[in-house]
Amino acid sequence: MQAMSGTIFDEFAVLVVVVGGGDDDGGGGGGGGASTASFLHLVAVWIKLSMNLYVEGQLVMWEQRNNSEAAISAAACSQLTAAILRGPNPIIATAFVDCDLLDLEKIRVDNEEGIRVTLLLKFDPGNNPKAFQEAEVRRHIESSPFNIDFDADETISINNFDVCKENKHDCSPSANCNWDGVTYTCECNRFFTDGVVMGKLLPGRECYREFPSRLLIESSTLQ
Repeated sequence: MQAMSGTIFDEFAVLVVVVGGGDDDGGGGGGGGASTASFLHLVAVWIKLSMNLYVEGQLVMWEQRNNSEAAISAAACSQLTAAILRGPNPIIATAFVDCDLLDLEKIRVDNEEGIRVTLLLKFDPGNNPKAFQEAEVRRHIESSPFNIDFDADETISINNFDVCKENKHDCSPSANCNWDGVTYTCECNRFFTDGVVMGKLLPGRECYREFPSRLLIESSTLQ
């Protein structure tokens, strides 16, 4: 993949997604979700990043979008991958996993119609997802020896991505998603049993309704 320069970050957002478990609801009842403190090594951190696309200092023209989305994705991800892997923070550099094109749109720069790409950068943060807050990852990329140029006249916006509000989480339909500004937890609704107590790895991913099956079992035991 070809490296490039002259890229402008227009949006930089954090999406922290806990992977593992499932969304299935079955029969089972009663309780809330457990703490995720012991499961943090299972989370994946996604950084949502939007930037104007340049190759060798030249703005990629909007009409070139028809050539190949794969080529556009490769051009954008090659620069970001190089910057991340060569950045100063070894925790962030070694945790980088993947880069995917999420969207592209037309932008105007100096009366030229260019391409702005939105990418998802995936990290495996081990047991320290808080180290991947947007400001830390951005500082890592900006400080990389692989230079990404920023136009001082451009506005750079940074926002945390609320996975609960945007429904980008993996909580069960019978659970509440609770966002803390960086990461999130899932908590089974009242009268549902959390699958975590039955050997599942992550709380709030599988919530089982007890009624009526357990009540029938209990009543037969009392007889």
